[in-house]
Amino acid sequence: MPPRAPFRPRPLYKPLIAALDEAGVHSLVGVVALPNDASEALHRSLGFTHVGTMRELGHKFGKRIDCSYWQRMNPLPH
Repeated sequence: MPPRAPFRPRPLYKPLIAALDEAGVHSLVGVVALPNDASEALHRSLGFTHVGTMRELGHKFGKRIDCSYWQRMNPLPH
């Protein structure tokens, strides 16, 4: 089986966010399982702001994990 290409989310998210802005969606929310510096940097680069962290909210690979919450407000007038 050939190696998989690395996942590049930015080309997917930019048009999606633009479409949601145009549709009048007021607020977008993202949740990141921690630790994940790359995902937090992605959210930051897409205009999201860190709004909080919940401790031991999830369960992954046999461990309890924290999750950070990110929010982006629609910059277009509606």
